[in-house]
Amino acid sequence: MSEIITAVYENGVLRPLTPLKLPNRTRVRLHIERSEVEITDPVFDLIGAFSSEKPLIDGIPVSQDPDLYLLADMMSAEAQELHAWEIAPQRYRRGSDGQAVRINNKSS
Repeated sequence: MSEIITAVYENGVLRPLTPLKLPNRTRVRLHIERSEVEITDPVFDLIGAFSSEKPLIDGIPVSQDPDLYLLADMMSAEAQELHAWEIAPQRYRRGSDGQAVRINNKSS
């Protein structure tokens, strides 16, 4: 069986954007080809709702935190080079690995 799929490489793992009809632990052979199209938010791509040419902020999908993107839009061009913890410091901090970490502000 041969199939062409689109996947996103994140944190050392290739994640298909569509479900694969394979049993768990099936070995596959890959031919890696970089996509010319920037993949934004796979959730929106799957449901066919919103599409944007804007890059992800620190790999955080719009569907996970739409308010982060609203804040970035309000900051306009200056937000393009900022990290999530610089845009929304009340919601994100910089992790020890340099990645954005969501702050849990829920009261007990």
